[in-house]
Amino acid sequence: MNFFTKKEANVDESWDSWLETKGNLLKFLPLPPSSLLDKHHFGDFVWNYADIYPIEGFSIKSLSNEEAAALLYIIDSYFMDYNFDGCDERLLSELYCDLRTRFGLSLCPDDDFSLPPSILDFYTSFSLSCLG
Repeated sequence: MNFFTKKEANVDESWDSWLETKGNLLKFLPLPPSSLLDKHHFGDFVWNYADIYPIEGFSIKSLSNEEAAALLYIIDSYFMDYNFDGCDERLLSELYCDLRTRFGLSLCPDDDFSLPPSILDFYTSFSLSCLG
């Protein structure tokens, strides 16, 4: 099944645009298929993954460092693109907190959510291997 078509996903224009830039990497990550059905399912995955997605066998512990870095980068961009700017909002996402903790990053570094070069290197390595 292709999760990245407007017809199947019933998505709005902003989601469609977001998927055009991030969707190519998302499909290479071992994410639960239902998390990519549409904007609402992906949001549910970001905010509630620990409550819902273990049923589908997803665990961030099973992700390689490159995959985890790519997912953190994608979630970071999801927050920026959908205006979840505040530390309090982001900390409601267990997935976001668990990924930041995995890499030893502060959960709320004075509202500066830029990712360190090591994470960006993992992300770049992953994206090049997938898209190259």
